[in-house]
Amino acid sequence: MESVRDQLSTLIHMIAGGLITGFLFDLYRLVRGVIRPHRFITDLGDLLFWAV
Repeated sequence: MESVRDQLSTLIHMIAGGLITGFLFDLYRLVRGVIRPHRFITDLGDLLFWAV
């Protein structure tokens, strides 16, 4: 069984990972909105973001 300290550390890392992922996705959407790439490039970028 994991200690409370380990569980809290895991929780903090999961929250930080979610915040970073959300920030990167918002940044990606902002860049995509400014550049306005073709549909194929948008789909490719979405696929790459999903894969990572």
